[in-house]
Amino acid sequence: TVWEAVATVLVGLDKLFVAIPADHPAAALQPAFAAFAAKMVAPAAAKVGWEESADDGHLGKLLRTTLVSLQGRFSGSDPAVAAKARSMWDAYFEDPSGDALPSDLKLSVYKLVLKTGGEAEFEQLMGHLDTLEANAERKLIFNSIGATGDVALKRRVLEWCYPDEKGGGNLKLQDFFYPIGSVSQSSGEGLSLAWSYYKENFSTLKAALAKASPSLMDAAIVYSVAGFATDEAAGEIEEFFKTNPLPQSARKIAQTVEGVRTSAAFLGRILPEYEKIAVILSE
Repeated sequence: TVWEAVATVLVGLDKLFVAIPADHPAAALQPAFAAFAAKMVAPAAAKVGWEESADDGHLGKLLRTTLVSLQGRFSGSDPAVAAKARSMWDAYFEDPSGDALPSDLKLSVYKLVLKTGGEAEFEQLMGHLDTLEANAERKLIFNSIGATGDVALKRRVLEWCYPDEKGGGNLKLQDFFYPIGSVSQSSGEGLSLAWSYYKENFSTLKAALAKASPSLMDAAIVYSVAGFATDEAAGEIEEFFKTNPLPQSARKIAQTVEGVRTSAAFLGRILPEYEKIAVILSE
């Protein structure tokens, strides 16, 4: 749909703005862009709503999922959006076996409530995970749990999902990297935390994955650093893996570093015009 294409552009730009260093004068572009995107999405989202309709059809359901996802990313500060997500969350947890929260909206609702809530909501969702058997339902939590706005809770997510040196832990090895992504993709602070935690626990992780498929270490690397968009970050990543080589992941590391540098080059063309961009976003 048209909105899927729009979403790709909006989310891609937002990821770049999130990667602007906090001490850079252009760092204010990210919240300004989020407000701009929220305003753009609002009319269509209001028309489609959050509730399923008998005449939705396949495209109607896709459109609703896309728009709710965009609201989840950009409209968390809107009281009406936060209240709607909360009402669906509450109805779902009153009867998880019911249909109060469609599966295609769960990820967005989980993220919104975690982002605007606190430890109670975090613990509620973590407790709910223990009741789930279907991996698809569990992955929705893996991919959202790091959205919490509390940095201490973000770190708890990383401590919980990382395997021990023998490959054991709270999660199966094929799933441990999803929560890392939920932290790194949640904010600039989350991205920095995920990368720092990876470096701090590199030796343990390397031992845990020594006999596993190289794709698992590749995933851990990508989920920990792919959101960066500065030459400084690219250089730091490259230097870390020169000091701590992973021959089986060398190609993925090189591709990831190249991706960071490509994003940095694009961002470098934007930043000199940040004051003009800020004016446009405020109109």
